This record gives sequence, C-alpha cells and structure tokens, in this order.
Amino acid sequence: MTKKTVTTLLTATLALSVLAPSAFADSAVYSSNAKVTFEATTDPTAPIDPDNPDNPAPSKPENPDGTDPNPGTAGPLSIDFASSLDFGTQKIASTDQTYTAATQKFADGHTGSNYVQVTDNRGTDAGWNLSVKQLGQFNDGKNDLTGATMTFNNANLVASSSTTAGTPGKLSPKFTLTPGVSKSIVDAAANQGQGTWVDRFGDDKSADSSISLAVPGATTKRAAAYTSTLEWTLAERPAGSVD
Repeated sequence: MTKKTVTTLLTATLALSVLAPSAFADSAVYSSNAKVTFEATTDPTAPIDPDNPDNPAPSKPENPDGTDPNPGTAGPLSIDFASSLDFGTQKIASTDQTYTAATQKFADGHTGSNYVQVTDNRGTDAGWNLSVKQLGQFNDGKNDLTGATMTFNNANLVASSSTTAGTPGKLSPKFTLTPGVSKSIVDAAANQGQGTWVDRFGDDKSADSSISLAVPGATTKRAAAYTSTLEWTLAERPAGSVD
C-alpha cells in the first residue's frame, strides 16, 4: 500500500513537469532603461606617492622647512603639486660649484623623488602640455646670484597601475632653466595623459642627485639666503615639442 502511493505521487509530479512549459508558452517582453551621466569635476586631486603610485594611503608632501605646500589648482585639468627645492647651506667659494637639491619630504618622515603631479579629468581626450619657468634669478633681496643655473635630470613619468590611458608621448628627460624663459617639459597628444600623472626627477636610487644648481666661482656671493620662484603651467592642449 505504501509503495503504491509513492509511485503514484511520483508519476503525478512528472506529468506536471511535462505540462508546465506549454502552460507558459505565451510570454510578454518589456524593455526599461538604465543611465549614468559623468561630468568634469573641479575638485582638487590629492598628491600621490611619486615612488609608489599604487600606495592607497600616501603620506602628504611637505615643503623643505616642514610647512604645508601650496594647495593644488582646481580641476578638471589641474596641477596637484610641485616640489619646492632646497639646495642647502653652502660655504662661499671662489671656484665653480654644483649643489644638489634635497629630496622631497613627507609628513610620515620618509623622503622621495622631487616631482610635479598633474591630473586630467576633463573627459575630452584633448591632450595637454606642461611647462615650467624660473621667474627670476636667485636673489638675496638685493643682489642676483649671477650665472647660477638649475638643471633637472632623470625625469620619468609614472602613474598608478590602474591607469589605462596612453602615456604622454613627449618628455624632456633633462633640461636646464634660463630665468624668465618658459620650458616645455611634458606633452600629451590627443588620447594621451588622462588621469593622474607624475613627472618625477630620479627614483629611489637617484632622487638625491637629479636636480642641481651650478654657481660660477666668479659670481659674488653674500652671506645670505638666495631664493627663486618656479612657475608651472598646464595648458589645455599640446603647445609644441619638448626637448
């Protein structure tokens, strides 16, 4: 009796499963939509680690004296940071001398490559150009450090591993600044340079020797601090070749 009952129930279940598809043969299809819209942002981009772009929590860069640097410019095409340079305290000499810039300081105490960081979040793929100008000769408030020249060596571009945009096609790996003259140093053509990019001078092995200041021995030097200002400019479209 029990065995028969089980067999009957199983047969009934199979019958229903065979009939089920035909019962739902007439179906309805309806389409709905999904949408997302992006817009360019004016929010500033925080500096990343020039020697470890994938660091999820990079330490904040500082000025050589430990103060906070100037904030980055507003987006969507922005200069996020540029190192201020310190060539140290030097003895007055009557022979030609070359001094190297200290490495970039960070809030957590470590040092790294001096660098400039730019971000392109325009969403236009239009390209950009980065240039730098030394606004004037090193000066102690009264007198120029006549003939002094700054040279940047070992320039190289880095970005996080998640960056899929094309690398800017033109980079000046070495350049010397002439006071008052703008120097084009990175050029991104169309479809290049989207996202955040770092132009760093040196790496973990050469950062401490990649930026130098040459001072002629014949130049009069007073016992004072000499300063100069660098002006970095990011143009909205390629502005020509780099050397």
